Amino acid sequence: MTFLEFQKYLAADHILNDYIKQNVNFSEIQIEKKEKYSFPPNKIVLIEKGTVFQLATEESPFLTRDSSINDFIYMGQKHPTSKIIFEAVEKSSLFEFETEELIAFLDKEKLLTSFLYQIGMKTTEDLNHLAFLATLSAKERINCTLFRLMVKYGKKQENGTFRLPSWINVKILSRISNCGIVNTSREINTLIDNGILFIYEKKWLMIDSVLNNHQSISSY
Repeated sequence: MTFLEFQKYLAADHILNDYIKQNVNFSEIQIEKKEKYSFPPNKIVLIEKGTVFQLATEESPFLTRDSSINDFIYMGQKHPTSKIIFEAVEKSSLFEFETEELIAFLDKEKLLTSFLYQIGMKTTEDLNHLAFLATLSAKERINCTLFRLMVKYGKKQENGTFRLPSWINVKILSRISNCGIVNTSREINTLIDNGILFIYEKKWLMIDSVLNNHQSISSY
């Protein structure tokens, strides 16, 4: 079995995550929707339930990197001096592990490389996406963000549409895409008028054809 094949095996059904939870001590933290969470030094965090976003800065309203169920958050051995703040967009459950204890366990079990590989893959994906967003206009950022949310979180319905996560709304979308409320609302109305987006009783649905119109950004 090659290294990449082994990583796919570990990622399937979250085998590595389950093994860690069964063998390493952790503390469970509950975070309510809209509640902020200051990332603790010397910790590695697993999202057990829900979705959180990292704030661009401690005082910024804009949301950057998202982490959801089965994602690990690891800021490295040297914790930055400035606070790293996350905000829950839905009720979330987080497992906090002591960094030294978890790293020692993974090293002993010869799984540290696999763990860091998974962390590195997500980090690279997140940073590539943020770098790509920085090259786009406000309108393009909104469309790109919607597309990414649909690919990552969307649930395909029987009629072929994709239902976006229940926590999405105009304000959240504007914060993720780093756009003002006015521009975001305008672009949403355009998508609705063009029959691409449907909002019904707070449910956001996007049509399948959006996938064909945004293949150039499918890797983000």
